[in-house]
Formats: sequence, C-alpha cells, structure tokens
Amino acid sequence: MGVKGLMTTVTESITGATTVMDACATMKRYNAGALAVTDGEKLAGIFTYRDLVDRVILQKRNPEETKLGEVMTTDVETLGADGSYGDALRLMVEKDYTYVPIVREGGELRGVLSLRHLLEHEIDHLASELDAMTQYLAVDGPGGD
Repeated sequence: MGVKGLMTTVTESITGATTVMDACATMKRYNAGALAVTDGEKLAGIFTYRDLVDRVILQKRNPEETKLGEVMTTDVETLGADGSYGDALRLMVEKDYTYVPIVREGGELRGVLSLRHLLEHEIDHLASELDAMTQYLAVDGPGGD
C-alpha cells in the first residue's frame, strides 16, 4: 500500500509567520503531533512536539511571540505520494522520525504521515492474517483431513 492512503492533511495554512501558540491550538484542534509548515504550496519545514519542547519550552521562549520559522525543523526528508509503506517505515527508523511530510514532485505538500498511522495499518494487516490462519486451522486443521 502506498503512503497516500495513510497520510493526513490539515486544511489550515500554517506558515513560518504563525506563532507557536497558534500552531499548538491547531495541533490540539486536529489531534496532531506535528504540522507541516508551508511557503505558498511548498513545504518549508515541520513543527513537532519535539520542536516545541526542545526549541521553545526548554529555551524559555514565549510561544505567543515566537514564530514557527524560528523553531521549526527545516532539514527534513520527505517522501513522494507514490512512496511505499516500507519506504516510509525505513525512513522513520533510520532518521528517528515520528512524522514524515508527503510531497508531490516539486515540493508541493500533500500531507503528513505519522508512525501511528503506519502502526495502525500494520496491526490491521496482521489481524487479518491471524483471522485467516485461525479460520484455516479451525475448518480443516493443518493436515487437511
């Protein structure tokens, strides 16, 4: 399965000029742990709870005055919308990411994929496999008598 079916999109425009406080309100409203920050339609960076803790709270910055452009992560790797589940999981593990922005060719933002979405997908897949195996064993048994 491609990542396009697993990603989420936030319809509100979040830019580098958005305050941390406003971004946190948006994160709360959408129950999101990260927001993609855009410049026009292109990805400019990502703001995560980790950024909030490391770059705002621990540095005692005022969230009502601090702009996302000052504290967001800008050097973030992305995946294309045609990327695979495996590509996304590999990137997240290798880079210690919990969220990966999904972009079109040219950098246009499509959405954000979370590790939680990948795990939910994997749990559903494994549950289906377990159900199929249980049905098989319950009907015929492993020998097929």
